[in-house]
Amino acid sequence: MKSVFAMSMVVIAGVCLVPMSAMPNEFFESYAFGKFYVVTIPDDALQRTPAWMEHAENPPLPAHRARKLATQMKESLVEDGDGYKWRLRSLALYPLDDNPFEPPTDKWFWVATFWAMKVEGAATGRPHELQLVILMDGTVIKPDIRPWRPVKEEANGNADKRDRAK
Repeated sequence: MKSVFAMSMVVIAGVCLVPMSAMPNEFFESYAFGKFYVVTIPDDALQRTPAWMEHAENPPLPAHRARKLATQMKESLVEDGDGYKWRLRSLALYPLDDNPFEPPTDKWFWVATFWAMKVEGAATGRPHELQLVILMDGTVIKPDIRPWRPVKEEANGNADKRDRAK
C-alpha cells in the first residue's frame, strides 16, 4: 500500500510540471451526479496572489499544501457514496497567460481534478469530475454549483456549450 501511495505522489509531482495556460477571468467547468460546477478565477484575486519568480525552484504554494486545501474543499462539496469514491486524478500548475505577445507572467495557480471512481466494476460514459482552483495564497475558489442541463443540439448537430452555464 505504501508503494502505491508513493507512486501516486510521484505521478502527481510529474503532472505538476506540465504547464498549461489560462486567461484572466478564466473558468473551469466540471460535472458530477447531476450538478454542474463552474469555477471562475477573478482577475483581481489572481493579481493579489504571490508571484512565482523565475529564480525560485518551487511555487509559493507547495503541491502538498495545494492538494490538502483542494481535498478539504472537495470534502465540503461532494461525498463518497452509491458505489463511488472520490480520488485525486491530477494536480497541475497553470500560468496566467493574459497576452501571448508579451513576456510570460509570474502569476500561477493550481488546478486539482477529482474523479468519482467506481468501487466495483467498470464505469462507462463521462466520468464524474470536480475541478478546483487553488491560488498561490492558499485560497480555494468555491465553484458556482448549478443543476446540470443537457446541451441543446443545433440543426447542424453542433452542441451549444453556452446552454450548460445558464
